[in-house]
Amino acid sequence: MSAASEEVSSRSLYLVRHGETVGMSSVRFYGSTDIALSEEGEAQVASLCDRLRAVEFAALVHSPLSRARRSAEILGACLECPPAKGDSFALEAFREIDFGIIEGLTMEEIAAKMPEWHGRWRAGEVAGFPEGEKIDAFRTRVAAGFDEILERYPRGDLLCVVHKGVITSALQHLCAWTAEDTRSQALDLGSLSILEIGQQSRVAALNCRYPESNS
Repeated sequence: MSAASEEVSSRSLYLVRHGETVGMSSVRFYGSTDIALSEEGEAQVASLCDRLRAVEFAALVHSPLSRARRSAEILGACLECPPAKGDSFALEAFREIDFGIIEGLTMEEIAAKMPEWHGRWRAGEVAGFPEGEKIDAFRTRVAAGFDEILERYPRGDLLCVVHKGVITSALQHLCAWTAEDTRSQALDLGSLSILEIGQQSRVAALNCRYPESNS
């Protein structure tokens, strides 16, 4: 049984996807590649500050990759009651999946370079990425990461600044979403999703951007 299912009193897990990068993560597949946040990405993340500044988080946890780390720094600086220094940290388990030889490519470039594999991937029929990470292994390490922080912080809300793949894995692990559910769900750069964690965890908000008129 996961730490999430053992938790009796409901609390919230705030999941932020990092902002746009200098490598254009909006159109290119950067997983394990450590690519920096762009000025646009910083602005996207900063737009969440008004929504988050008054929330008292027990911890601020982020991926070790610089685009997530910088996004976390922006949000941490705007919080009225930021977590203690030791409660703001990077977690290796939250590193994005390694896309292998398709790192940095656009969907169109992948389709042109590897049409057969691309078709099977889009249909959800591949186990992993060429010369990269297996999908099940990725989901297992991400799930272990969420179990770890939920056990470490059994009370209070948590803020996690991570990647799209980490958020979809959280939805599957904590809220029993299927791979098909997550495959059809948009999770924009600089967006906020909120999971209510309890005996039966549920999605309270998904892919929110602020101001709402720009979502």
